[in-house]
Amino acid sequence: SIFEGGIVTYSETIKNELLGVTKETIRKHGVVSAECAFEMAEKARAKFNADIGVSLTGAAGPSSLEGEIPGTVWVGIATKENETFAKKFHFGYKRNLNREYSVWSAFNMVRQLLIGETIPDTVKKK
Repeated sequence: SIFEGGIVTYSETIKNELLGVTKETIRKHGVVSAECAFEMAEKARAKFNADIGVSLTGAAGPSSLEGEIPGTVWVGIATKENETFAKKFHFGYKRNLNREYSVWSAFNMVRQLLIGETIPDTVKKK
């Protein structure tokens, strides 16, 4: 009753074809961007008819991606009631730790949202 499902979209093609992130967003901003995180969260929320959509996109490592160092991750959150927003994180160079830290960071952002706590350093969708 709380979690309907999720979609893992590592490649640009799957982000576009399965989740619906536009090719223009990927071409213009890249996948390691607030814009991609916004769109992923919104599309996931809509696809699952959920109250909250959460996205994680970035360079987990060990290599850089789109000029971003390993450990650069954007977490996006879309809700029915609020503006879509995202937060950028910089973790380390270890892929598995970056994935774990990303998930915990996303969980914490949802927790903060649900209790009405301010989430610092977020970027709102324009």
